Formats: sequence, structure tokens, C-alpha cells
Amino acid sequence: MGNIAQFELHDIGYVEEDAYGVTPANPTWLELWHNASSLVPKRTTLQSRRKLGNRQRPLPRLGKKRVDGNIDSELAFAAFDDWLEALFGGRFPSSAFTQVAGITLAAVASSQTITDSGSGLTDVEVGDWIIVAGFAAANNNGVFHVSAAAAGAITVEYGTTLTDESAGASVTVDQQLRLEAGSDGNEGFTDISGTTIAAVAGTQTITDSGSGFGDVEVGDWVVVAGFAASNNNGIFEVTAAAAGVITVASGSTLTDESATPTITITQKLDRSFSVIGRYKDQAIYHLFKGVMTKTGTFTVVPDDISKVSLGLLGADFDKDATAPSGLTSPGVYEPFDALSGSFTEDGSAVCMTNLALTVENNNGLADKCLGTTVAGEQFRGGFDISGTIKFYFKDNTHITKFWEESAIAIVFTLSDPDGNQYTFGLPSCKLTELDLPKGESDVEAEEGYNLTAGEDPITGVTVYLIKTAA
Repeated sequence: MGNIAQFELHDIGYVEEDAYGVTPANPTWLELWHNASSLVPKRTTLQSRRKLGNRQRPLPRLGKKRVDGNIDSELAFAAFDDWLEALFGGRFPSSAFTQVAGITLAAVASSQTITDSGSGLTDVEVGDWIIVAGFAAANNNGVFHVSAAAAGAITVEYGTTLTDESAGASVTVDQQLRLEAGSDGNEGFTDISGTTIAAVAGTQTITDSGSGFGDVEVGDWVVVAGFAASNNNGIFEVTAAAAGVITVASGSTLTDESATPTITITQKLDRSFSVIGRYKDQAIYHLFKGVMTKTGTFTVVPDDISKVSLGLLGADFDKDATAPSGLTSPGVYEPFDALSGSFTEDGSAVCMTNLALTVENNNGLADKCLGTTVAGEQFRGGFDISGTIKFYFKDNTHITKFWEESAIAIVFTLSDPDGNQYTFGLPSCKLTELDLPKGESDVEAEEGYNLTAGEDPITGVTVYLIKTAA
């Protein structure tokens, strides 16, 4: 008998899957931060009810396979971006555009546009969220969503109404790295397949002489397969699109390859991961496949490090996996805490004494196919956003909002010691259950509420997450 495994010598790695439930060949494993893990393989039980004549039962058999459990950790900047994107069903912009700054920017009220006579808005795209600063009129500054874009003018919405203001002040336009629940963009194009598709290294483009890319859009993520050069295959983000050519980024660097083999391009709407748990003192490696993020709970309590708990669901398990060569760290960042940042309600600072937010996407395993023990794909559910919040009990302000069913907006920003930030926003939510002080002695009187968020009627957003590097 060997020694008992030490959990302090346990670590977890992950890699994104190109195809659901299939670990990529020669994966580069990324470290998954965790304080504790309850991820385990499970199987259903098939029990015969045949009568044996003695009140006993036959031995059971095991049925469908699945994996589930939680990853509990301290919440830190950039440590969980892949998993948060999978939870929200979207992607952070792969890179922010270069700040636009100058004295050539003006605001036009009638068209709700920001113009630039220097045509410096070239890299701003439809769908971007931007932060504008420097205008003399306060309502021309702030956060806006771009609904139309050209080098010389962008149309904005969801912010304040613009006021006419001529160019002259030094104005800046920055991109906000923002993730929204359900922000999938294009809801799926038909799979593309053919022998007319080629790769061009110099322009990082994939071309189709058959012009079959008509339904591909900027912002789509695609899985490319079939090229002879392995670096032309994989997962890419589309940064420019036309019927005959798409420009890709965020994957490997392309190699020139002519159109001869059959190439397939499919849209990657859903993300799944292979996860490996290493018990390093025992040389035991457990591989979980087809793992997706189903829930995420973010907890902020006084005088403590902020926490995240990811609820994971997967399809398959290998108890004798090959040892990974190593884990790549997502970066060295200090975790967030409750001692800094900001907490607002309806745009005004408020003293919150406890806060927890749960994002649930209700994704699941499509595991009803006959003839197999493993789910072959995942399916999407609808988003449920809920939480709990506490305040010091001082007056009837929040009781009135609860009793009169008033919608409120909650925004809170978490900061780490270096100034990196995550900002969570619920543009429209309601207090749904009330817990008043119970009369305990020698403690501060607090009022607590459950809250539930819904789609904001103005922005169409239920919950968002903004990532701001120091």
C-alpha cells in the first residue's frame, strides 16, 4: 500500500476542445486556479426489478456517464477568462483597439454620432463598447455602444443623449473589454465544406474561390479542419469577413496552402474543455472531457478575499490519462478583495455589507442518444441571474423598493492591489425576498434581500462583466 495522496500537491490543467469531448492532440495545458475541487465522474444506476423469490435484487449495472462538481477559488484578474466566457456564452474582445485621441473629434446630437475629421476611428467596430472622455459637455462623455462605424464617424447608443459640440477639446475614445450573458453574436451559419478553400499567410486570411463565406460575420469564432498544415487548423476569431475571404486572429499563424483538400469550417458557439487533475505525489492523472461551465457564483463579503465557485458539467472521464508536460500559468495576479473598488445602486454609491451573484446558463448534456454511454454534444438553456445582497438597516428605502416592485440597477467593481478591475453590472433587477433584522444583541442591524435580474428593456442586457487592466 502506498502513501495517502496529499491534496496540497494536487493541481488542475485545462485545454479548450475543438470538437466536443475530444482532447486535442499535443495539448498545451493551462493552469486552472483552485482552492478546492469536487469534480468527479458519475454514472447512473440500472436496477433490474426481476423477482428472485427471496425479496432480494439482482446486481445493478451502471448506465450513462457524466462528470460534475465545482471548482472553488479566489477570484483574480484574467485567471478564469476562458471559463467566464463559456459561462456567459460570449467572448471578451480579443484585443482593444488603440486609443483614439485628438482635437478633431466632435459630437452631433441629431444623429447621435461622434465624428472625427482626422478619420481616426478606423478600428472601431459595430458592437464595440467604448469609453469617451474629454468633451466639455458631460453627457458627451461616458460609456456607449457602437451601432454604426466608419473611419470618420461612429453612431452610439445606450448612453446619454449627445449634445452638439464642435471639435477643439482633447477627446479620447477607448474600448471597453465587456462580456455580456448570451452575447453570442451571429446565431449560427451552415457548416462550410469544400475544396475551394485556401490559407494565405501574409494576410492571415482564409479564402474561398466559391464565395461560400456569405453568412460568416465579424466576431464569429470558427473551427477550421482539413488543411495539411496543422497550424491552419484550429479555433480562430473572424476579424473581417466577405463572401470570398475571412481574416482570422487569436489562433495560430497561418501557412500558405492552396485549395486542394476538403476543408470544413464550422461556427464555434459553445465552448468545452478537457480538464486534467494531477495528484503529483502519486503520479495519478484524471482526465475529464467535454467539460463546460454551467454556473458561476461570485461572493464578496467584508474584510475578505473575493471568491468564485464554478459549477462544471462534463461527458466523459479517463482515470489513466497521460501525464502533462506542465501547466502554463494564466498570469501572476493578486486576488480581488472587498476592501477597495466601488458598489453602486442606480448610479449612486451605497454601503453594501454582503453580496453574492450567481449566473446560471442552464446548459446541459444531450445524453439521450441510444447505443452509447457518453453524451455526444451539449445544449443551451436560458440565463437565470440571481443573488443576495445586504445593507445596513437605516430606513425604509429598500423595503419600499421591494414592496413596490421597483427595478434597480446594481454595479460593483472589484480591484486588486495593482489596480486591475472586474466590473459586474445588473442593469435591471428586483429585490424579490426580504429578511429583516431579528433583534440579535451586540450586532449591526442589517436587511437582506434576494435579487433576480432580467433583460434590461433599454440595453437588452441582463448581466455584464467589464475587464479593465491597470
